[in-house]
Amino acid sequence: MNVGEQLVSSYLRYIRSCEFTQMNLYTVEAQGEIDVVGINLKEKKVYVCEVAIHLTTGLQYVKDKRPNNINKLTEKFSRDIDYAKKYFSDYDKHFMLWSPVVKGRREESQYDQLVHLKAINENIRAAHDVDV
Repeated sequence: MNVGEQLVSSYLRYIRSCEFTQMNLYTVEAQGEIDVVGINLKEKKVYVCEVAIHLTTGLQYVKDKRPNNINKLTEKFSRDIDYAKKYFSDYDKHFMLWSPVVKGRREESQYDQLVHLKAINENIRAAHDVDV
């Protein structure tokens, strides 16, 4: 049970009026997983959400002991966008990243997660003409 994903699912259900929500949706083609998907049938909207609950480190994906937020989340959202375009072509698509802790740079820190978010959005906008 992931409390963050449940929170996002409830938000989609009660605030965005989604009749259907699915957590941990496995995408066969991409061999990946979308954390939460919500579908509002009446308004023909689909919400595709990635949820990163890293309370201690903030938004921090790592590869080879180095921060990997930009590559990891750019790849995840690219797969998410491809999935949504394929299966919800006639829906208004919304892509969201949920993270309760995103750390800016302090003098002693080398990495700035806020800058990472900006780079991720720029990558996605350039590749898919979509904002996260």
